[in-house]
Amino acid sequence: AIIRRDVIEGKIRYRDAEVALGSLSPFVVRKVFEEYGVPYFLDEKRKLSNHAAARFALSLLTCLRRGFLLQDMLELAKNPLVLPDGDFADDFENYAIRFACSRSAFFRPFRYGAEEENFPAFEQAREKIAALFSGLKRKMRAEEYVAHIRGALVSLDAARKIEELAAALEKAGYREEAAFLSQ
Repeated sequence: AIIRRDVIEGKIRYRDAEVALGSLSPFVVRKVFEEYGVPYFLDEKRKLSNHAAARFALSLLTCLRRGFLLQDMLELAKNPLVLPDGDFADDFENYAIRFACSRSAFFRPFRYGAEEENFPAFEQAREKIAALFSGLKRKMRAEEYVAHIRGALVSLDAARKIEELAAALEKAGYREEAAFLSQ
């Protein structure tokens, strides 16, 4: 209330005010600031593993390490950098489960479900996913893994997709999530 009063009286600008809190829940902070209509930025610690690019890298390597298990391949597929359309990613997941795609199914053309409405799109997604593993081996040097992951991110146009996702989050009012994704 003091910050709002000082802004109204012209003593300060919102961006000049800072509130440092020790152990107050981020939920409570959001609720109070939104209730008073005060714009805010909440600097929260976030795990790097929650970032789409980090999740992509971890998923790619997990698929390789664990032998391309269906659950791992679907986690990779549902990453917004791989299949950005969430509804399509869900449909792709349902297809893969319904037709019991085995470990090797992602590396050869799909054989079942040609009558499915989205079958051609599912096959394109499968090709896209398989291409991410082209040249990737179980035994490589660290710099080779890094180079492969960077190349895969470039092939996915990840930088543009991250910008688009961040803009969509910002527009929807998720400023902190947008800022985190933009890093």
